[in-house]
Amino acid sequence: MAITPTLADKFTFGLWTVGWQARDPFGDATREALDPVRTVNELAARGAYGVTFHDDDLIPFGSNDADRQSHIDRFKAALASSGMKCGRRANRWLEAR
Repeated sequence: MAITPTLADKFTFGLWTVGWQARDPFGDATREALDPVRTVNELAARGAYGVTFHDDDLIPFGSNDADRQSHIDRFKAALASSGMKCGRRANRWLEAR
């Protein structure tokens, strides 16, 4: 008997698990980075409940304040329009500095 996940299961995907660039200690990335907004939309289309993230999954290290806010605004808009939820995260990225 196959088990079909539902939104009630509240299964979330880490942005790093979907957007991993296949970078390891032995070499550079073998794939382009995925836009977190695209990831949200693609996962929502497949019935996922939400996403989680940490570190630079959403905001690249070294981003200035304007770029940081732009990433946050785009991500929040994608969550709102898709109905996806955001699970655990490094709060420092979404909170004011």
